[in-house]
Amino acid sequence: RGLYDEPSFSSIMIFSDTEISTFLSGNEQYIVHLKQIVENIEKLAGVVGELHHIGGAEFTTHADFAPSQFFLPTDFDQSLPLKQWKSQQPLGYQTVFQLEVQDEEDADSDLPLESLSRYTVRDLFLRTLAEMEADPESAVQEFTSFGDGSFMFAIFSRGSASMLWDGRYHLDLNIFTIEESPEFATQFSEQFTKARNTGLKVVLRDMLPRGFGRVVNFLTDLEPRHDPHWASTRDKQ
Repeated sequence: RGLYDEPSFSSIMIFSDTEISTFLSGNEQYIVHLKQIVENIEKLAGVVGELHHIGGAEFTTHADFAPSQFFLPTDFDQSLPLKQWKSQQPLGYQTVFQLEVQDEEDADSDLPLESLSRYTVRDLFLRTLAEMEADPESAVQEFTSFGDGSFMFAIFSRGSASMLWDGRYHLDLNIFTIEESPEFATQFSEQFTKARNTGLKVVLRDMLPRGFGRVVNFLTDLEPRHDPHWASTRDKQ
């Protein structure tokens, strides 16, 4: 069983049309050594390597583990994290949706699914803008001169929206609003998937604050402004 416990690693490297698979157990420096191996092969063979896959084994479990000491936030210097916390100025709200076409048996409708095309995804985007009353302040931009898919972009009073289609079964929606409005983004994606019977379904959603001051928190996390619970009196001085 030791082969399946940490530290054990497997990897697949590709050099031109040659694939190399490796497996090693018991070496905690595997990643460092693997990086050096790739660099050496590239230098000696004059080819560019690609690390196609790397995986680890099961974490080692320590039954009935009892820590010898506990540490609290006050045991650490939190002055720099506190400075970053106070510097954040969120100015917008970004939501990224990834959508993919579902199989007909998994679709919500019993009707045959429409195939995606540049016309179909353009119509979906324009219909959604109209339904959301997100009237573009200028003409909607569409780009189709690269690859098999297309890209569309629109700016409106509440923010902006873009759509990227890979020409096959995957599509990304990028919604930005000036106000922190997850509801607007949700309604946009729901309207987009319902506008036509394409079988598109949201498979991933990411929400991100946008602003300055190394912003990583939403405005609702920061307002009203106060010191976080993990900041000690020493950090505030």
